[in-house]
Amino acid sequence: MTRLLRAFGYEEIKTGKTSGARMAFFNKESGHIIHLHKPYPQNTLRRHQLDFLEEELKAKGMLG
Repeated sequence: MTRLLRAFGYEEIKTGKTSGARMAFFNKESGHIIHLHKPYPQNTLRRHQLDFLEEELKAKGMLG
């Protein structure tokens, strides 16, 4: 997920030790932020997370 978002120009926002399971990715060009939860207990994204990412990237015109 991190590599995919980097390919679209997003960088992970480091919010410190208190961020816990939350992650945020910021695109400097568009100013868009995507908020996600880290997959747990496995390092595998769930279907709803993939659907959310797809919707967010389509909304910003990054996917067809």
